[in-house]
Amino acid sequence: MTPRNEDPAAPTLDSIPDFTTRRAPASATVPNPHFAAAARPPTAPPRAVPVVATRESESAYTDSTPIDWKLVTELRISASETLAARFGHTNASLGEVFAETNRAELEHAAKDIIKDAVQSRRRDTISRGENWSDGFTFRLHQAVFDAIFGLAQFQRFVDDETITDVHIDGIDNVWIIRGDGTPERWLEPLAESDTDLIALVQYFATKEGRAFDRANPRLRLALGTHVRLTAEHPPIARRVSVKLRMHRTVGATLESLASTGMLTHSATDFLRAAIRAHKNIVVAGDRGVGKTTLLRALANALDPAEPLVTIEGERELHLDLTGHHQIATSLEAQPGAGLVDVTGRRTGEIVADDLVEDSMRLGAQRVIVGEVLGSEINAMFQVMQAGAGSLSTIHSRSAGDAISRMAGLALKSGNVNPEWVHSEIAAHIDFIVYVRKVIDDKNVLHRWLSDIVEVVPTSADPVRATINPIFETIGRTYTAELTHPPSDSVKQELGWAGLPENFFTRSA
Repeated sequence: MTPRNEDPAAPTLDSIPDFTTRRAPASATVPNPHFAAAARPPTAPPRAVPVVATRESESAYTDSTPIDWKLVTELRISASETLAARFGHTNASLGEVFAETNRAELEHAAKDIIKDAVQSRRRDTISRGENWSDGFTFRLHQAVFDAIFGLAQFQRFVDDETITDVHIDGIDNVWIIRGDGTPERWLEPLAESDTDLIALVQYFATKEGRAFDRANPRLRLALGTHVRLTAEHPPIARRVSVKLRMHRTVGATLESLASTGMLTHSATDFLRAAIRAHKNIVVAGDRGVGKTTLLRALANALDPAEPLVTIEGERELHLDLTGHHQIATSLEAQPGAGLVDVTGRRTGEIVADDLVEDSMRLGAQRVIVGEVLGSEINAMFQVMQAGAGSLSTIHSRSAGDAISRMAGLALKSGNVNPEWVHSEIAAHIDFIVYVRKVIDDKNVLHRWLSDIVEVVPTSADPVRATINPIFETIGRTYTAELTHPPSDSVKQELGWAGLPENFFTRSA
């Protein structure tokens, strides 16, 4: 039998920090041979063979033994039931317990409950002639704690601050994307089977009062303040498909983005004046270019005392949690459940349109409709008609293409006249800010604000919109420079908002 590790300095459960800030240990990844990290020469990767969770011997669980996630699930279920009962919720779901109980009290109680459950299981293994080292026992404590309060197997991705995205197509085809755009394959299976992975996603869904199964095969969840989960259940996807998006820049400002080279100081001054002048701004670009980050930075240029409401299909802006805004409310559409009624909606379904009126009744001076993917376009139009100055993001291939994209989404939503759609865009969208992402010939990723255009009516047809470029990327650079002034009326309004009179005549 392997001797027990009696190191008195071994970690204890009390030393587990909050899961949202703890850094992960070195990850089991291998670089993608087709992508090299920035400023690193490409190297041949090792064979992409999944790491199988095995013990060094049949009787030893050492500090390096991989965690058995089936065991973690068993301990999580047992500890959760005990935790719920301790707070008087014997038959309640863990989600209800979280909603009705102070988080700090839950975590404090859970540590003792988890410790007792793990130590009991450890004694059982010792009685069978096996042994857990103190290091393995601590990691098991931590894994169960993460399974209840964090993201279980996914927690390691959250803890590694260099990871921005995780793509999962079944348990053994997992890719992570780091902040520099480098894709790497994760070699350790996330569960023993796809069925176990589905069960994990179902657990997250249940905590939020949602379902994930063949009858409800599409899931969109905000997990905490930094993670967005998207999942597709078979048969929509061939295997269970999960996407995790980590929001690492919730507190971004225009100044902080300018310091990274994402935009120039001239563009920063222009956008700050546009915000103060209550202009409607749409941030456009491809996936993963930084649209949401830039929108947060624009929102953080608002007066902190200005009452703010955000409307989102999936909560990801988190402007109510940054501490910058004194009065901020986050509203999120709800998918509903059950059968579809005569109106074509499920019981309890709340769409972005419904929340526009709510935002007005909440006394918002500024309403932001976040990502526009579909029916949110109607809410965006309603808010921008009000004239208080709003912000939204949209996917498009160029600044000019954003106009066609908005028109297409509005027409797809139904019951609208094409002429009305184009007149709304021409009359109520003031600026489109386009963000671009490029990997150059040295495999270096560049993200930058490439264009700011003014949306103006066409001379031939005033109800249709065209663009007037103000900032453009010229040549093979990664910087947008001032090239043209806006229309005279807008220039005057920006001047009233503090933009210097000589701004458009001096060099950017």
